[in-house]
Amino acid sequence: RSLADRLVRAETRLAQGGIGATAVFAGAVTILAREGLEAVLLVVAILGVLGRAGRSDAKRFVHAGWIAALAAGAATWWIASHLVAMSGASREVIEGVSALLATAILFYVSYWLLSKTEAALSRGSLGVLAGLTFVAVYREVFETVLFFQALAAQAGPEGRGALLAGMGAGVVVLAVLALSIFRLGQRLPMRRF
Repeated sequence: RSLADRLVRAETRLAQGGIGATAVFAGAVTILAREGLEAVLLVVAILGVLGRAGRSDAKRFVHAGWIAALAAGAATWWIASHLVAMSGASREVIEGVSALLATAILFYVSYWLLSKTEAALSRGSLGVLAGLTFVAVYREVFETVLFFQALAAQAGPEGRGALLAGMGAGVVVLAVLALSIFRLGQRLPMRRF
């Protein structure tokens, strides 16, 4: 049998017996907390470099970058929900390619994130900071959209309430984590994160 046939069979089985509400809720909380935490750590790392460099004036560019990334993420969610109809096979291919792309971007961003931040500060190119923050945060938002689209497809219409409740709880968990990290950010070893 071909891979496409197996994916169609898997989709049919998943459609028959959707995942339970507890799994949907836990999955939604975990997705938001994990992906959001990565984005928060990246923003805190950039803000930490700015703080150590005495460039508080540049922080607004970082904030503009992550806010724009969230707006672009909302647009991505809408597009993925309303304009892109995905079957099981195409969804799996998109998720696989996106995961590989996200991994490559993660290595790339992790490697040069701080050096580009310092270079942007030294050259006075603060627009680069906004762009850098946008790319770093949007990567996480894009992954979140993909994961939620897959979870929503598995949950089906009957799991929508659990999905929304999990998203709400995930936002609360992420907010607590973000506030804690922003308060402790100056004392955390951000290079290790």
